[in-house]
Amino acid sequence: MAFSHTRSNSLPSRPHPLTSQINEHFSRLNASQATSSSLVCQKLCSLQDLHDCVDKLILLPLTQKSLAQEQNEKWVDDVLDGSLRVLDVCSMARDALLQTKEYAQEIQSIMRRRRGNETGFSGEIKTYLISRKVVKKKIHKALRDLKNLGNKSSFSPFNEDQEAVAIANMLKELEVVTLIELESLLTLISGGSKAQSKLSDWSLVSRLMHPRRISCEAEETEVNEFEKLDSALHSLIYKKSISDNTVPAENVLHQLKEFDFCIQELEEGLESLYRRLIKTRVSLLNSFSLPSIENPVITQLDEHLRRFRASEDASTSSSFGGKLSRLQDLYDCVNKVLLLPLIQQALAQENNEKWVDELLDGSLQILDLCNAAKDSLLQTTECMHELQSILRRRGYGEIGLSNEVKKYLASRKVVKRAIHKALKVMQNKCIFATINGDHETTTMFNMLKEVQATSLNVMESLLFFISGPKTKSVGWSLVSKLVSQKTAASADQTDRNEFAEVDAALIGLVKHKTSKSDNIKVVQSQLEILELCIQDLEEGLKCLFRHLIKTRVSLLNILNH
Repeated sequence: MAFSHTRSNSLPSRPHPLTSQINEHFSRLNASQATSSSLVCQKLCSLQDLHDCVDKLILLPLTQKSLAQEQNEKWVDDVLDGSLRVLDVCSMARDALLQTKEYAQEIQSIMRRRRGNETGFSGEIKTYLISRKVVKKKIHKALRDLKNLGNKSSFSPFNEDQEAVAIANMLKELEVVTLIELESLLTLISGGSKAQSKLSDWSLVSRLMHPRRISCEAEETEVNEFEKLDSALHSLIYKKSISDNTVPAENVLHQLKEFDFCIQELEEGLESLYRRLIKTRVSLLNSFSLPSIENPVITQLDEHLRRFRASEDASTSSSFGGKLSRLQDLYDCVNKVLLLPLIQQALAQENNEKWVDELLDGSLQILDLCNAAKDSLLQTTECMHELQSILRRRGYGEIGLSNEVKKYLASRKVVKRAIHKALKVMQNKCIFATINGDHETTTMFNMLKEVQATSLNVMESLLFFISGPKTKSVGWSLVSKLVSQKTAASADQTDRNEFAEVDAALIGLVKHKTSKSDNIKVVQSQLEILELCIQDLEEGLKCLFRHLIKTRVSLLNILNH
């Protein structure tokens, strides 16, 4: 398979070794369509090399100058949105591989332990097949979304010199080619040879670049590793021939080993590609967003934000401790950025005063949530210490123990109401005005706004964690109101935490009228764990609070001057 269009205008006309290298990478990737895991792995390696070359091209002074002079914000946004789309699809493929691998390894482990006993692992196989259906639905939805990209109009740069137009075409084709290979990977993971054969009906290439891919293998229906394993597992539990029970099970176990190796190769390729995609996006952001501000602090700030975008939602006390620590590093970087003369000059302009006011309002909202979290932890700690003291002094079965437990649970209800009230107030406040300024100032403001959105998201999650086991509502997530970028938040997360464990244990202790010694010991142990958890969170919040105050002072100084 190959593109039929010529490539004379794809890259800058001025001779440079990177130009021919990128042309070669495009040609190799467009020459064939991957239909097996080995071919997909080769394509992923080729994509890594392509993005390495593009990243080097973006860093060339001539390219930097051309991108820095671009004034068409819609085109710039289109390019940056494209890099985010690619990252989103890559992340989804990683998640699909991880979910499939975990279930497959569970089956493999059980089959080794229960050889020949089909009934012993049929339940696990059914669970795996159900999980595969979920993965396939997500993939098919993603493929439909990619199909709809072809209906969206693309923007051209205002700068009509040949250099700028060539770079624009190269960046668009880079997005398209990367999405096509990720599309093939998703189709492979879904086990859909039928879906693969239909790919030409709405190929991203035909919709976005308009060349025709020539294939002599249109009728081929190659079965891939995912499809083979799905079929084998389905046959193993639904074909009830007694004579076939042992042999198919051994064959399936062998397929599972090969399947595990296949996924490992794909995961390694995706992980390497993901790192290069991030690197390319950072280069684009630096070239587009901050043409006159060449400072390593800006790159560090964007890198911190990228890490937060790529990280999973915190669900344990240790992960929240890590989030709070990373927020401190983020605000260290923000404070350095706000001290840059060019940044201060841009934000201090009279027409930007309302934006600085919005940032100041946002800093107050974060401080309010930080205070709410500190107060909640303090109140919980005080009641917890009283309960621990009673347990040590009175031993087991004391009359006053029940009252102290009820007192603690009552204080927890007060804490939860205060948290829900604080979050409701934030729901009504979190609205940012539309930004209409020069591109550089707008980009800087958007970065600072994303810092605040990230902070609010962490504080919101932490408050839900402190309040107990209820899940986080996604209907009015602070991030969705503050930034347009989607975060991969789990809507149905119900992880139990130290606060929830203690609440549940104490409720059980009150309901059982007899206070057994073993139950008391369990409660005491959980209270000790909760105490350590609260200490870590309090230290993290205290340090973060100081950084937030410092940032607010910097903003006030900019506004006053």
